[in-house]
Amino acid sequence: MIRHSLVSTFLAAMLFAATATAEVLVVDPTGAGDATEIGTAVLAAQDGDTILVRSGVYLPFMVDGKELRIIAAESALVQVAALFTNNGLVRIRVTDPSKSVVVRGIRAYYEILDSQGIVRFEDTRLLGGGATCSLSGGGIGGQSYVCGAHYPAARVTNSSRVEFVRCRIEGADGYVGDPFNPGCVSGGHGLVATNSQIVLYDSTLEGGAYPFSGVCVAGQDFVGDPAQLTIFNGPEDFVATSPLVTGQLGSLAIGGVPGDSILLLLSAKPGHLAIPPHSGVLMVAPPILGVFAIGTMPGSGTMNIPIAIHDLPPPGVEVVDLFLQPVLVGSSGIGKLAPPALLTVLRG
Repeated sequence: MIRHSLVSTFLAAMLFAATATAEVLVVDPTGAGDATEIGTAVLAAQDGDTILVRSGVYLPFMVDGKELRIIAAESALVQVAALFTNNGLVRIRVTDPSKSVVVRGIRAYYEILDSQGIVRFEDTRLLGGGATCSLSGGGIGGQSYVCGAHYPAARVTNSSRVEFVRCRIEGADGYVGDPFNPGCVSGGHGLVATNSQIVLYDSTLEGGAYPFSGVCVAGQDFVGDPAQLTIFNGPEDFVATSPLVTGQLGSLAIGGVPGDSILLLLSAKPGHLAIPPHSGVLMVAPPILGVFAIGTMPGSGTMNIPIAIHDLPPPGVEVVDLFLQPVLVGSSGIGKLAPPALLTVLRG
């Protein structure tokens, strides 16, 4: 209880330092929000805004140049889908290196293009789909659709700071045709990268299966130069209740090696910086708003900390984003940077 009180007080104090002018745009397919489509909210949003998406199936959209947080509401199931496909495409481009886009919990397949700013995915399932098809002779009636492989779950091109945190990146499974549409569709790739730098924290890559014989094949987990990937899948872990509504109880769950000392870093922006000899990538941007000494990792390897924020400063502010990242320090003094988490605090 003492730790609960201290951490909540510390987070509340950091909200004052992180406060910026930003709006919350609620997307709800029933019309009970500011928009019925994510794309409409993106067009209306200003830099720094948060788009909160309630459960539903939405049309594909693009984020081009804006600094946004696009997050699923608590317990919401959010999916982007296109006509005749289970999954739809989301394109993101952040050319300004001072800007960032953070996506959390929006199921789709993604293209990240020509981005020098940070593009981060947290707690998101990226699932490929939407095979390219064309009309061809053959099949019943003389014409049919002939399809190639599925689009990959994620395609990253000419982008220097792309981050996947606690994500599942899965190519769609292939399938065989039918008398109306002969042929087959190969499994999609998980991740395709060209001239990019990508960090994966506690994330999985998996190509789509193709369990049949024939000309089609299974997708690959990763396509591209392996030097583009930096992967961390150690015992260090971190999950935060987000979004967190003021007055409600949430939690921070930190995992690691028993006996390690735990520090918690906080910032108003995401970061992307390797700091050898420490293990991992610093994913909270300077200036660091605060460093909180949490304590020592217990023998279970997990520390659960309940948190509650009672209000947002000042009156009129509806949302504040905090970027959190634990550092676990062992007897050697070398820090191990756990995965980061975006803590979005909404006024109740």
